[in-house]
Amino acid sequence: MATYVPVLLRTPTLLTNTAATVYTPSGATTGVIRTLTVLSNSASKTFSLSVGADAQGTRLYDAYALTANVPLIQNLFQVVTNAVNVQALASANTAVALGLSGYEYQ
Repeated sequence: MATYVPVLLRTPTLLTNTAATVYTPSGATTGVIRTLTVLSNSASKTFSLSVGADAQGTRLYDAYALTANVPLIQNLFQVVTNAVNVQALASANTAVALGLSGYEYQ
């Protein structure tokens, strides 16, 4: 029987301006992103988030506009199967923080 375990999938971290992996389920684990939190604390920026290698066809958020000091908090139910990368990037290096929380199950 599958067991859901609440987990912080990605501690809040500053994004770079090139796509980088922010979460990958390990082993036979499947992840479920439930809450996405993004904040630009200096000026208006954009961010992109993809499930799979970053490309236009895999993005859930594509150059999504952020207002300075206004957090974006989204509730999702995005399944991430094992060995699939979640990647993110921002319009400016180290100016946008991203955090992911949700569940993992086997």
